[in-house]
Amino acid sequence: MIKKITNFLAWVFILVGLLLSCLVIWSVFKDGKFKIGVLDWGYAENLNKVSGILGFLFTGAGTFAIFITLSKQQEQFDKAQRQVVTQQFETTFFNMLNQLFNIKNSIKGNVRDISFVGQEFLSAILKELKESYENHVTQLDDIQAVIQSISNNKGPGKSETQMVKDDLNVLYLSFYNLYYPQLGHYFRYLYNLIKFTVDNRGIDPYLDAKKYIQLIQAQLSNDELGLIFCNSLSDKALNSEKENKIYTWIEEYSLLENIDEKSLLNRSLHYLYPKTDFKFLYRDERKLKSRRL
Repeated sequence: MIKKITNFLAWVFILVGLLLSCLVIWSVFKDGKFKIGVLDWGYAENLNKVSGILGFLFTGAGTFAIFITLSKQQEQFDKAQRQVVTQQFETTFFNMLNQLFNIKNSIKGNVRDISFVGQEFLSAILKELKESYENHVTQLDDIQAVIQSISNNKGPGKSETQMVKDDLNVLYLSFYNLYYPQLGHYFRYLYNLIKFTVDNRGIDPYLDAKKYIQLIQAQLSNDELGLIFCNSLSDKALNSEKENKIYTWIEEYSLLENIDEKSLLNRSLHYLYPKTDFKFLYRDERKLKSRRL
C-alpha cells in the first residue's frame, strides 16, 4: 500500500512539474520574451517564484524516486532471504520425508501370527482393525443407527457424532496398544514432520504449507491414510497440553482428501472430518457436510 502511494505521489510531482514547465515556456514565447535564442533576463526575474515551485516539485519527485529505489532493493533483499530460508527448509523437509520412508520400510511384526514387513505390515493392521470395527458395530444399535443415518444423507446431531467418535477412540486405543512398538514411532515421526512443515511454512510470508503437506500425502499409501484417519481422531493424537492440533492440520491442509473409501473402517465415518472434501464423496454427501460447517 505504501509503495503504491509513493509511486503515485512521485508521478504527481513529475507530471505537475512538467506541466508547469510547459506553461512557463509557453508563456515566455507568448509574451515575446524569447527571440533568436536570447531571453529577456529582466523578464526572467519575474519567473523566480515559478522556478522555486518547479525546484520543489522536481526535488520532491527525486526524493520519492530514491525512496522507491530503496524499497525495490529491500524487496530484492527480502526475496533473496526467503529463497535461502526456503532452501534450508526444503533440505530438512526432504531429509525428514526420506527418513519417514525408511521408518515405514523398517517396521515389522506379526499380525494374527503372520509376519509382515513395511507397508504390508501396516496394511495387515488396517485390515484387522477394519474387521474388528465391523464386528463391533453390529453389536451396538445406537452406533449402527448413526452410521445408517449418515449413509442416508441425514446428518446426525453433535452428540450422536461425538458418540461415534468416542466409541471409535475406545476401540482404536485397545487395538493400538497391541502394536504400540511399531505404530508409536511411526506416528510420532509423521506428526513431527507435519508440525515442522506447518510451523515453518504456514506463516507469513510463505503460507505454502499445503504444497508440502501434499508432498507428504503423495508418499503415503491408502492404508497409511486409513490408519492416520483413526489415529488422528484418538487420544493418541493429543499433545502434552491435551490439544489435538494434528487433527486441525489434517483438516486445514486436506491430508486425507485422496484416501480410498475402502481404507476407511466404514464409509460413513467420513462425517468425522467435516472440512475434508474427500474425493470419493458424491454430490449429496458434500452438501450434507457443507450444511454442518
